[in-house]
Amino acid sequence: FVPGDDGVFRDAGGQALERIATGEDSIWVRFPFSINAGLTTGEHALVEVQFESQSFREGIEFASFVRSFDSDEGVFQRVDTAAKDATELVDSSTARVSLMALQGELIQDVEMGQVLTPNGDGINDQLMVRFALLKVLEERPLGVEFYDLSGRLVGRGQGAGALGKVGAQEFSWDGRDLSGQVVPPGIYLCRIKVEADQKDSQLMRLVNVAY
Repeated sequence: FVPGDDGVFRDAGGQALERIATGEDSIWVRFPFSINAGLTTGEHALVEVQFESQSFREGIEFASFVRSFDSDEGVFQRVDTAAKDATELVDSSTARVSLMALQGELIQDVEMGQVLTPNGDGINDQLMVRFALLKVLEERPLGVEFYDLSGRLVGRGQGAGALGKVGAQEFSWDGRDLSGQVVPPGIYLCRIKVEADQKDSQLMRLVNVAY
């Protein structure tokens, strides 16, 4: 089954695979026919499922289940072995996420503009700072601050709160200093910082303020 332009998964014969979202953390997949049809007793077909997901925490497990229709109500059965594979015939279907390639950095996928023009014309009046916070197990102090080139703190980004938890983050800055006045045109430094247990993690970006 492969996705078409309409997003529906179909096989070579045009039969559609039914996908049923059950919430933010799971999805059901129902085949339009019996996978084991035509096989002799004791034989079972192998099904490979490829999927992409966004993970922010180390060691998350993805659990798979298959529904058996041996009874009228049906029951859920796990689809794994002690090695966390759907079948002992393959050893590549790991169910545990690893973020080791990120080299311990907690702040990733930063998206922000480079120019802020707080003149009230509705264009670039707000600087949006978006990023992902990884690996933290509980809420930690998190902030986005802005400094002039002398190192003086001039403003703070507005977000959901002073504490951040693992996942997508978003802050905004309207170009005003700590007293509520619009900062002068120039180059400023944006610092994203999270206080972690082992060590603080921070990242710097340049911002141009112009009128």
